[in-house]
Amino acid sequence: HKRYPQAARAKKIEGEALLRFVIDRAGRIKKASLEKPSGAAILDAEALAMLDRAQPLPPLPANVRAAEVELVVPVNYKLK
Repeated sequence: HKRYPQAARAKKIEGEALLRFVIDRAGRIKKASLEKPSGAAILDAEALAMLDRAQPLPPLPANVRAAEVELVVPVNYKLK
């Protein structure tokens, strides 16, 4: 579900955003925010939009007993 924004690609903008989000047992995202911005608003907005496109995420495994899980994941935007 990750996309590199065309405007960022054209301007050769790279960065890494850290996303913090909470998912429920069914894989629905309950909250999402930037833990650490990438330094480029266009990349930060795309990282958050990626979460919306990815919903629902896979459900939590049966051995995870919590009703919700909070994750922090990096989203890298690097040009080749």
